[in-house]
Amino acid sequence: MYYKSIFQGRLDYANERAYSQVKALFINRIDNYYHNDAHFKTEDLFDDEMLQVVIPRTVVQLSEKYWKNTVNLFKLCADYAIAGYVGAWMVKDGEIMHYSMVRPTGDKVVVKEYNKAVALIGEKGKEEEAIHRLNIAIAKFDKHSSAYERRGVVNLQLEHYEDARYDFDKSIRLDENNAFAYFGRGNLNIIEGKWEAAAEDFHMAIKKSLALQYIHWRARYKKGIAHIQLKEYDKALFEFKLFTLRKFKEDDKNYNLYNKALLLYAEALLGTRQYDEAIEVLKKINPEVRNLDFDLGEMYFKQGVAKLKAGKKGYKKDWTEAINLGHDLAKKWLQEHS
Repeated sequence: MYYKSIFQGRLDYANERAYSQVKALFINRIDNYYHNDAHFKTEDLFDDEMLQVVIPRTVVQLSEKYWKNTVNLFKLCADYAIAGYVGAWMVKDGEIMHYSMVRPTGDKVVVKEYNKAVALIGEKGKEEEAIHRLNIAIAKFDKHSSAYERRGVVNLQLEHYEDARYDFDKSIRLDENNAFAYFGRGNLNIIEGKWEAAAEDFHMAIKKSLALQYIHWRARYKKGIAHIQLKEYDKALFEFKLFTLRKFKEDDKNYNLYNKALLLYAEALLGTRQYDEAIEVLKKINPEVRNLDFDLGEMYFKQGVAKLKAGKKGYKKDWTEAINLGHDLAKKWLQEHS
């Protein structure tokens, strides 16, 4: 059986010696072990000038044996690499059968410090230590796109916005396919109110990621928000329609944004005067499930606005519910339409 298989990524090597060694091992493994049982060939991957193994986004039909052999080859390459990663997916009927994120391993200082820093990110009070370790990794290998991107994330958490922008910009210059760097810079642009730049960065994050990755959908969600702020409601509709049609599993990082996405979808529909459609979208919200950033009072307020604009009854009741939940704007609307 053959299944849809996707590969994408890049591995960097510190010097000519490590690069030449892994290339020789790769050729030996292909010639003596795998023959035709792995998808990629040496000439497809190795960049002698940049000392990199580069895997452009590749979508092919492979057997499980071919997929596993190919992943094993990338693991061999990663053993000698100092930075980068390779993602590998095998998909059947839209569901992931096999997944592997191949990263450099071993006791190299750059690898160890980077991995330790990544483990600290998100742990409150550990931000400075994470930056210290990332600084060491970058000092040892200044072409480390992921290290710059991760440091940008920590600087963003610390509200060091100028430093964060430097890091995200540098990460993108080093690897124009780093979706996480575009995503991070997009979040920075939101904080600074640069909505057009944010929309463009999230567009690039979507383009450089796969629909199988959580960041792809989070970027669509954030891009939709940027378009609403720019009053580009048609563009926002496109993003939120796709996001809300996606069936996220409970362990997906986007699962808890579903209700909020429906609320934003309805806001975009109101912006395009599609009032009946906005009412239908709001009906899909489950008020019993308090998702991330979801405001139940805002839901009742928008539902009332949609009903009023559509010439339907019940909007005053909705605004009363919103007022009871502390929604001040609903009080103003109710007074104006009483």
